Amino acid sequence: DYTLKAIAQDSAGITSEITMQVNVAAPQKPIVSFKTPTNKAGLYIGSDVNVLVDAESEFGIETVKLFVNEQMLGQQILPPFTWGENEPLLQNLPQGNYLLKAVAENSLGLVADTSIQIIVSPKPEVSFIAPLNNDVVKEFSNISVQIDAQSSNGIAHVKLYFHNNLLGEKSIAPYTWDETEPMLQ
Repeated sequence: DYTLKAIAQDSAGITSEITMQVNVAAPQKPIVSFKTPTNKAGLYIGSDVNVLVDAESEFGIETVKLFVNEQMLGQQILPPFTWGENEPLLQNLPQGNYLLKAVAENSLGLVADTSIQIIVSPKPEVSFIAPLNNDVVKEFSNISVQIDAQSSNGIAHVKLYFHNNLLGEKSIAPYTWDETEPMLQ
C-alpha cells in the first residue's frame, strides 16, 4: 500500500493538500481449465481422447503444456489449446486411469496448473436372458424380458426399447420387464 499526497500552493502562498491510499495488487497467476474431457470422464478401451484447455491471463498466455501421467505431451503458444489427433498418448487408449495436467504460463512467468482424471475401462456387457434371440412368441401372449448387464464400473441403469420406443429403465438388478408393461401384453 502507498500513500500519495498532493500539495497545491497559489500565488498568495496559501496551500491545500490531499492524501489518498493506493493499493497495489500483485499480478495474478493465469487461470487454466479443461473444457474437454471432463474430470473423471469414462471412456472405453480403444477410445481416442481430444483435449481442449482454456487459459487466460491479463498479461497474456505464453505457453500451455499438456502432461499425460506426468509425461509432457506437448506445448502450444496460441489458442485454441487442443491435443488429440496424431498424439499417440491420446489414441487407442488401453484400460487404466490417466492423469491429464495442463500448465499455463503468462508473459510475467507466473504459472498455474490444473489436473483431471479420465478412466478407461471395458464396455459394459449386456445380454438377453429371456427371451432368447429368434425365440417364437405366440400371438396375444405376454412376454417377460430379462436382461443381464455387467461392468467393472458397476451398472448405473439398463434401458429396454421396443421398436425404438423406450419401454422402461431399471437401475437395480434383476433387470426384468413383464406383463405389467403395456407394450409386452
